[in-house]
Amino acid sequence: MECNFIMERLITRVYRCGVQPDCSVNIKKMKTLDGNYFWVLENFCGIHVDNVTEYGKDLTDLEWQGNELFFTDDSCEMLEKKIISAYLGLKQQIEEKYPETVFDLVVSVDKDSRTGNIRLYEVRDGYHYIEPTHENLSGCSEVAVLVDTVNEVKLEKYIPILTEDLKEYQLEIYYTEEREIKIRNPYYDEHIYISWDDEFTLYFCNWHSHYYEDDWDELVEDIKGFITGNIVTVRADCNGRWLGGLLSSPENIPVTSKSKLLKFFYLDKKDYLLQKDIKDYGIVVSVEGWNPEDNRNYTVS
Repeated sequence: MECNFIMERLITRVYRCGVQPDCSVNIKKMKTLDGNYFWVLENFCGIHVDNVTEYGKDLTDLEWQGNELFFTDDSCEMLEKKIISAYLGLKQQIEEKYPETVFDLVVSVDKDSRTGNIRLYEVRDGYHYIEPTHENLSGCSEVAVLVDTVNEVKLEKYIPILTEDLKEYQLEIYYTEEREIKIRNPYYDEHIYISWDDEFTLYFCNWHSHYYEDDWDELVEDIKGFITGNIVTVRADCNGRWLGGLLSSPENIPVTSKSKLLKFFYLDKKDYLLQKDIKDYGIVVSVEGWNPEDNRNYTVS
């Protein structure tokens, strides 16, 4: 949960009063005409829900517009209790009924006008209608505001597991940024970097790949493959044009044949200009591994 200073103080006051979750508002699961799920509170602010066709980011934007609960009370104390109680009830409902879906709950309270609201939307493809960062919310100095990303996958929980999995290789693994670690290469300055947000990204040399939480075992095996020399990065270029990049066992790279290299990189042979360049200039293949002794450059003409 991220909030500004005003909301931090408000929550502290309310929690001291022993506020309990109010679960009276139900989150309804609906389907668009195309069969995508979306989420509805109350009357969805009067927006018709029977002919929704949006998807992805646009569907999240629609939920932002429709899923607003409005609160008002002449007593600031009662207003704060009601809105935090409703927020806790919605959060509890999300965690219990929809644990596989990531939601943002956005809460704001305006003490001067004695009003507040709660908005709810699903986080799709890492898109937040309001970025839940402290820097973003701290810019709001007049209204108490919080954004709680519920059921968010905390990928950093896997980093200690990685350290344990690679213990036998006696590597240096340390943080370089808040959500990035470095696995130091003892041979030369081509290190492995792993960053994460909604997914993991593994970087080595000029190659990178993305892994979701379910791909964790694959990510670990790829790292072990680099370290043991069982896999290397392979890059193909022609006349300064990048043709493709992938991972391979060193012995499986068909560097003796242009046609086999084209198939190896799944290139489209119908690309006339590419074929002409390949004929005129050949293909340069760069192989890079954990140990620089495995590094090679081939020119296939």
